[in-house]
Amino acid sequence: MLDLGKIVNLTANGTLEDLEETTTQLPYIPVGLEVTHLPVDNGSASTGFMILAGCMVWFMVPGLALFYSGLSRHTNALSLMMLCMQGMAVVIVQYFLFGFSLAWGLKGRTFVGDFYSGAYNNLYTHSFPNTSPQIPAISFAFFQMMAANIAAALIFGSVPERARFAPAMVFVFCWTTFVYDFTSFWEWADYG
Repeated sequence: MLDLGKIVNLTANGTLEDLEETTTQLPYIPVGLEVTHLPVDNGSASTGFMILAGCMVWFMVPGLALFYSGLSRHTNALSLMMLCMQGMAVVIVQYFLFGFSLAWGLKGRTFVGDFYSGAYNNLYTHSFPNTSPQIPAISFAFFQMMAANIAAALIFGSVPERARFAPAMVFVFCWTTFVYDFTSFWEWADYG
């Protein structure tokens, strides 16, 4: 638990002075009857690294699309690139709306997460104390969304020349919702 009684500030002349709490209270998660305050990250190298790592994973999806199109016949090269890139768009929308909340539920469920953080609601600069204690939840959510994108794009390597566009997008949406989000919660979430 964080001590919110006083905030210590370093003044311009180098002395420490105690300030009364004038800021808004930190975001909290009700767990049973106890209220748990989450630690806040004010910016660190860990945050920058997670954003950089998320961007690098984002570049893996077009790279994978180019790789798959190079392995297929020239008549199917564009369709494979389009499947990978449009699949990325579908996963981004799904993960933003409810996928992150299902995969990393903030409240103590045992089977799958909840919709508490749907549309990145209730994600501020706090961190997950057990999973990622040094980075803000929003940058953690960005990196996890990119990981979901590359996992969904890997599927299309097995279906060149055999997949139609609309059913493939429905499949990616359902697979991300019912397979990726559930197994992410079971393997990596705090309450999974």
